[in-house]
Amino acid sequence: MYQLVQSLKSINNFFVRHIFAKNQCNMKIFIPSDLTDNSVEVLEKWLPFMDKPDTEIYLINIIEPSSGAVMIDIAKILRSEAILKFDGLTAKLKLSNARMNILVEEGYFERKMAELVMTYRPDMVLLPSKAKEGIDKYLIGQKAQKFIGKIKCPILIVPSAFDAIEFKNIGLAVDREDMPTEENMQQLGLIEYYFKSKLLPFHIQTNMDEDLQVYSDFSEGNDNQNVKVCKAVSVSHGITHFVDHEKIDLLAMVTHKRNIFERFVIESNSRRMVSANNLAVLIFNN
Repeated sequence: MYQLVQSLKSINNFFVRHIFAKNQCNMKIFIPSDLTDNSVEVLEKWLPFMDKPDTEIYLINIIEPSSGAVMIDIAKILRSEAILKFDGLTAKLKLSNARMNILVEEGYFERKMAELVMTYRPDMVLLPSKAKEGIDKYLIGQKAQKFIGKIKCPILIVPSAFDAIEFKNIGLAVDREDMPTEENMQQLGLIEYYFKSKLLPFHIQTNMDEDLQVYSDFSEGNDNQNVKVCKAVSVSHGITHFVDHEKIDLLAMVTHKRNIFERFVIESNSRRMVSANNLAVLIFNN
């Protein structure tokens, strides 16, 4: 119970989150790309938005091992091509504020990305979704599931059809069984400060007998940071209503075991809702 109380207090402590964000000074962002046309389109759209002072961006391309014996060094050729594409892209966009880095590595995507995250400690991984609508393709894909399960760093999944170039409102899904940790809230504070967003914590109540006292007792630091409780027949309906009513651009969720995020992703009607609302999703994997 003590941990739960402390987590809820940290949600409302807007001042502490932002002091941490200001002291952090630097935002380090990983952006993996397979450099296909769709991926490059997303990069062309998002890189100018992230071209800010005190930002360090790593453009990453992972070359997976080829099967069978080959007479030429395919990886070496692919590495050169990837570097040329990244260099051409950054030159075309004329980025001048963020520090740009290029990493072209060999290995299996999920393993290599996990290694790179451990080595460089980014504040966020931006994962462009290849799907034209929503996040279905990336979340259901085997590689993405393995990757998300291994990375203990915030992962921002952006659909290629995502219209906004800003996140005005971040909706943070809160569940008593799987509360955000203090580290999660510090990470979220940095992202919230970076995007100049407003954080709106909420809980979906599907059990009308649920004890809600834990969500309403703590409001220290900032009155408008209370956890909003939404009654609904299902998690997906509750999220749909909250997203529409509060004009949420980015949905933030914590993944532990079988929690609200997994239920949200697994339900097919939830996935359709994400596609229809064209949401970006921020995942905190604990």
